[in-house]
Amino acid sequence: MFDIELLRADKESVIKLLKSRNIEISSLNNIMDLDIERRKLIEITDNFRSKRNKTSKELSSMKEKPESIIVEMRGLGDKIKEYEKKLDTTNNNLQNLLQSIPNLPSEDIPIGPDEDSNKIIFTQEIPVGKNNFEPLPHWDIGSKFNLI
Repeated sequence: MFDIELLRADKESVIKLLKSRNIEISSLNNIMDLDIERRKLIEITDNFRSKRNKTSKELSSMKEKPESIIVEMRGLGDKIKEYEKKLDTTNNNLQNLLQSIPNLPSEDIPIGPDEDSNKIIFTQEIPVGKNNFEPLPHWDIGSKFNLI
């Protein structure tokens, strides 16, 4: 899966490398938008949790617990659940988009529209036996030695 940190750190290089593979890069902007939204939702949810924990700690030390604070805490719990659902949806959408992006090509890969742009580094000939015989297919060898 594609690393979002790389996209945050150097978006231009990622775009350049993906274009060299003839990959459509329109989803990168969606990924960046979803990442920003995800981070905001995490921050809001964490702030609500922090407030809930702080208020719960204060309530535990009080002898008489005011009804208004208890009602506020219930509302805060509902908000936390709401933002967690939004966060889950955003996370799923972001993960789906990140999985759709292919790996980036290495710097030493030749850039070209198709495999014809690749350069041949070496070739290897298939060795032939000492007697220059034609190798048999595996099914003939199995029949010859009564293995099948």
